[in-house]
Amino acid sequence: MFKKTLLATLVAATAATTASAATVYDKDGNSFNVGGRVQGGFYSVAANDGDASALKGAARLNIGGQSVITEGVKAVAFAEWNVASSTSTDGKFETRYATVGFDTDNYGSLVVGQTDTAIYNVIAKTDVFEDFGSEANTYWTLGGRQEGQAVYQYRNGGFSFGASYQSAFDVNTTRVNNGVALALGYGFDVAENLPLDFQVGYDNYDLRGKDNNVDSYAASVSLGNLGDGFYSAFLYQFSEVDAKASSNGYEFVVGYGFDKVSLLAGYEYLDTAADDSNADVNKMVLHAGYQFTDNFSAYTEAEFGFTGENAPDSRNDKYTANIRYDF
Repeated sequence: MFKKTLLATLVAATAATTASAATVYDKDGNSFNVGGRVQGGFYSVAANDGDASALKGAARLNIGGQSVITEGVKAVAFAEWNVASSTSTDGKFETRYATVGFDTDNYGSLVVGQTDTAIYNVIAKTDVFEDFGSEANTYWTLGGRQEGQAVYQYRNGGFSFGASYQSAFDVNTTRVNNGVALALGYGFDVAENLPLDFQVGYDNYDLRGKDNNVDSYAASVSLGNLGDGFYSAFLYQFSEVDAKASSNGYEFVVGYGFDKVSLLAGYEYLDTAADDSNADVNKMVLHAGYQFTDNFSAYTEAEFGFTGENAPDSRNDKYTANIRYDF
């Protein structure tokens, strides 16, 4: 029910908690934080997995800690769980993140566990909606936020580099022997409060029991700060399974945040070709949010699907309206 949300960096996913997380212990170089959120709202028929429209609730809980090992080196740990209501079609206690490792002042961070792969540095620029969007890339096809990983992240000024190794795992009916991902980025300010950021990435997966390799290439560019003034981002990803299937995906997002209001609009298109067949994702997503306090907010989102020659298909339209409390 909770869709993944934009993470500034993978380091934030390992060592930090939500913006409103409470520090419950901080002494002698050791700290421990607890955070989370609870939300409830209306989901239309299509947004509720084709079932009847309904009011649904869910919660998220995260904990994080760090401990100074020596000057400039810390041990870090982060875990987060998503909990849907028991009557929800996706009602379950689901681990989103579970990582432990090291963070340094000058040499980056290295963590192991369940988290986003390095190529998410690229994907994240357009993955900005709460419930919809981010469907014109293949990142989530192989599980997206995966377990059994080792992830290295390094940042120095505007330069960023990420690398991850994926050990064997199963997702849906796909079995993976191993995988690697790389990301490289550079950003700088073109004006006050207006950063420009470029990201490129590559990942490869060796599928178990099949003579197939999945290769993906992605590039994104973003301008501005999400939720603070103007923001715009564009993502392109090309993926290929040997020479048997390929896909081209495009995502574009534009938005503006002012006072307590946030507005976003996105368009995404995915053309997937397997042999002589084609299957397209062709959608528009709209978002409007209002921040009543630092902890309490409300938002609504809509997704409009298109078929054929960009003809509207109302059967695929989805709507949500939620209120949320972050702690």
